[in-house]
Amino acid sequence: MHSEKEDKVVMFPKWKERLMLQSKQAVKEQRYQDALAIYNKLLDYKTRTHEVYTGKLLCLMELGEMVEAEVLCEQLLATQEEGYSDYIQLYSTLLFQSNQYDKVVELLEDITSEHDLAQQVKEQLMQMYHLSKSLDDDRKMEDSFRLISQFKQAINDRDVWKQWRLIQKWEGLPVEPHLEYLVSILKGEKNPVIKTGIINLLITNNVDKQVEVVKFGKTKPVNPSKLEFISDHEAVRGILLELEYHEQSNPSLLQLIKALLYRFVFVRYPFVPGKEEYPSIAKALTLIGEQQFHLTNLLQEDSHLYEYIKTIMECDQVYLAIIEE
Repeated sequence: MHSEKEDKVVMFPKWKERLMLQSKQAVKEQRYQDALAIYNKLLDYKTRTHEVYTGKLLCLMELGEMVEAEVLCEQLLATQEEGYSDYIQLYSTLLFQSNQYDKVVELLEDITSEHDLAQQVKEQLMQMYHLSKSLDDDRKMEDSFRLISQFKQAINDRDVWKQWRLIQKWEGLPVEPHLEYLVSILKGEKNPVIKTGIINLLITNNVDKQVEVVKFGKTKPVNPSKLEFISDHEAVRGILLELEYHEQSNPSLLQLIKALLYRFVFVRYPFVPGKEEYPSIAKALTLIGEQQFHLTNLLQEDSHLYEYIKTIMECDQVYLAIIEE
C-alpha cells in the first residue's frame, strides 16, 4: 500500500492536523473527490491511521469506486489489527451493495467465531450473512433453471459443445430440482464426456441416491456421494505408480502420459480398470506417448495390448472433440 521511499517522508503535526480537518469538512459537505485527494496525501506522508483509511474507504464507496475500495478492504483486513471491526463492516456492506452475495457469505461464514467482535457488531454481521445467504441461494436457483432450460435445448439440438459449456457454468449451482432429468441423460444414448460432466456435478452436490450410468453398452449403478473425483481415484493412482520410472528418465513423457490417462478414465467413468489391468494400461500409455500417437508394427505382436491402445486413443479423440486443452 506504500513504498519505502514514502516511509522516509514525515508530515509536520500542524499540517497533518489541518489536512485532517479539511478532509472531515469535505466529507461533511459531500465533496468526496476532494476528501479522497486529502486522504491520499495523508497516506503518502505516512499518516496511516484507522481514521484515514476509514475515510478513504467511505469516499471510494460514495464515488462508486467499488473495485478500488474492495482491494483496499482486503489489504486492510489482512494487515491491520486496529479498526478490524469497522473494516469488516465496511467490506461486507460494499460487497452487499455490489450484489456480491456469495462473497458476503464466504467472508462472514466463520467471522464471528474467529475474531473478537462486539456482540452488537456480531449480530449486525449475522443479519447481513443470513440475508446475503438467502439472496445468493435465490439467485443460484434462478441461474440453475436458466441453465437447465438451455441445456435441454442443447440436448435436443445435439450440440455437445454447448452442452459441455453449460455443464461448466453449473459449478456452485443446485442440481436437486433437475435431478430427474439429469439422471435420465446418464441412462440414455448421449455423449460419454457429457455424462461424466453430469456425474461430476452430482459428486460435487453430494447427491446421495443410486443412479444408473450407461456407457459403451454397459450399465452400472452408482451412488455419486460415494464416488471419487477422477484425479483422486484409486485406478488413476494405481496406474501412475506403474509409470513412476518415467519421472526421472523422461518427465515430459510422463506429463503426456498423465494427460492421456486422465482423458481415458474421464470418458469411461465410472467404468474404471481393475487392478489386474494396471500394468497393461501403463505399457499401452507409454507406447502411445513414445510413438506420439502413431501406431506402428510395434503393436502387432500383442493383440491384447493393441486393444488397450486402440481404446485409449479412441477415448482421447472423444474427449478432445469436445474439451479443448
